[in-house]
Amino acid sequence: MNEHLRLLTRLELQNLFPQLTTGERQVLDLLYLNDFSQAEICQQLKVNRRTVYRWRVGLCAKAKKFC
Repeated sequence: MNEHLRLLTRLELQNLFPQLTTGERQVLDLLYLNDFSQAEICQQLKVNRRTVYRWRVGLCAKAKKFC
């Protein structure tokens, strides 16, 4: 799990969530909360690896603002 996401409290996550795109929310849920692999996310959401990567990078960049 990304260090910044691990440090976020529930309140910080509640504040972060509205700022996320739909894809970033899905990555937060599947990758960080449900331990899906990137390949599993691609298959589940029917997107390519690059898309999942971009969503993950966006999520982590926004999470850094809360740490």
